[in-house]
Order: sequence, then structure tokens, then C-alpha cells
Amino acid sequence: LFFFFLMIRRPPRSTLFPTRRSSDLRRRSMDYQGSLQDYNIAIQIEPNSPDPYYNRGLTRQALNDLTGAMADFSQAIALDPNYVFAMYDRGLLQAELGNHAAALADLRQASQLCLDLGRTGCYDDAQYQITRLQAALPVAKSESN
Repeated sequence: LFFFFLMIRRPPRSTLFPTRRSSDLRRRSMDYQGSLQDYNIAIQIEPNSPDPYYNRGLTRQALNDLTGAMADFSQAIALDPNYVFAMYDRGLLQAELGNHAAALADLRQASQLCLDLGRTGCYDDAQYQITRLQAALPVAKSESN
């Protein structure tokens, strides 16, 4: 009876899988509104998991809700400071919004996390984005004069 009570109070992890799968499929098929609804449900079911926040951030970014995307990427990082994909994508979004210092900080952190995890492709990509952003900074400054 006690075991049954625990099952009622807390849904097993497997209940989240269909919601995540559905939302991922919807996002990939560009059903962003449906995907957003599914990620909202996933977050209600498991609010301490960084994955649905990260994926909802990608969906919000696709819907051009950049403020919402930034908040979701930040929440994913708050829940897991080593969430390299959220750090990387937040860095790219920061760059898109013109927050170059914050973008460089996030991309450098993502680069270091990739290196720590032994993900050389990830590290190389983050380094490429850092170099690209640094190269664009002097151009942006001279254009504003």
C-alpha cells in the first residue's frame, strides 16, 4: 500500500518520456506552438529537469520569442551549470542580441565545458564562434562611428 501511495504522489520518470518525444517531434516538424505546449507540460511534470527548459528555449527562439528563449536557457543552466548546449545556445543568442561581453563569457564557458568533457568537436565549434564574434567586434565599433 505504501508503494502504491508513492506512485500516486510522484509520477515515474517514464511518464515524461512521451511528452518529451512528442515535443521534440513537433519542434522538428516546425509545429512550434504544439511543441511549446508539450514542453510546458513537461516542465510541470518535472520542474527540476533542465532538458525541457532548454528545448522550450529552442522552440521559443524559433518563434522569435528571444526574451523567453533567454529565460529558458538561463533556467536550464541554473538547474545544471554544466549544461553545455544551453550555455552555447545562450551565448549565440546573446551575440544575436548584441550582448557581446555576455556572449563571449557564455561561449568561453561552453568551450571549457566541452574540453572538460572531451568533446573536441563541441570545443572546436565553440572556439570558432568565439573567434567569429571577436573578429566582428572591431567592425561593429568602427561602423558606429
